[in-house]
Amino acid sequence: IFICLGVFTFMAGARIPVVRATIMISLYLVAKLIYRERLLLNIIAAAALLLLIAHPSDLMDSGFQLSFLTVSIIGAVVVPIADWTVAPCRRALDGLDDRDIDTRIEPRQAQFRHDIRVIADYLFGPLPLAARQTRIGRAIFLKALSGLLWFAEAALLAVFLQAGLALSMAVYFNRVVWSGVAANLLAMPLASILIPFGFAVLIVSLIWPGAAAAGARVLGAMVSLLRMLVDWSAHFPRLDRRVPMPPAMLIVLFVAALI
Repeated sequence: IFICLGVFTFMAGARIPVVRATIMISLYLVAKLIYRERLLLNIIAAAALLLLIAHPSDLMDSGFQLSFLTVSIIGAVVVPIADWTVAPCRRALDGLDDRDIDTRIEPRQAQFRHDIRVIADYLFGPLPLAARQTRIGRAIFLKALSGLLWFAEAALLAVFLQAGLALSMAVYFNRVVWSGVAANLLAMPLASILIPFGFAVLIVSLIWPGAAAAGARVLGAMVSLLRMLVDWSAHFPRLDRRVPMPPAMLIVLFVAALI
């Protein structure tokens, strides 16, 4: 895994966001190997410290600040809120028909599982008596509900990230772009498929160039779709505003609210 991380970092140009991600993943894996508790904010702080020891001047670099501000918002704001609201419900859907799980999870998760089972039994009939068609309908219903909860988590991430980065975007680029919320919701699932698929095509190209050529065409279509999504999100002028440099007091209040 560490070798793969090193190769990925080298191929991506060893820029600050990539190095930060590599260090964070490495620290997480090391902590797991030695059976230590893995806290996201501690890993973020350690990665920032290591980068600043190597290059202290990076502290004033906009890429460094935006990269670590992004993951800090995720670790300090988005993850706790998601764990308090949507994530427990999504995790509670795993093995829904196994009632023994209800005794090993939080009461609100057990109650949510019970409520969903009641709704599913009402719509499709009790599971032991359900016909094949209704079993399929039940499975589709549960998958759709899980997908809806996943989308709610992604929306939570996109909204809080955009709000948390609003000040930095105004300071560095004199823009506040709320259309990024919709763009991120559509681009994140596609990018999560595109990146590993791209590496798979690269590896296959070393063994079977013909198959890699076909994969490259699919990869090109995915990249074109991603660019179309970004271009589409830029066609909302009311959500893309140029703003002046924020006053110092507003910056202080924003940082205090974020902390």
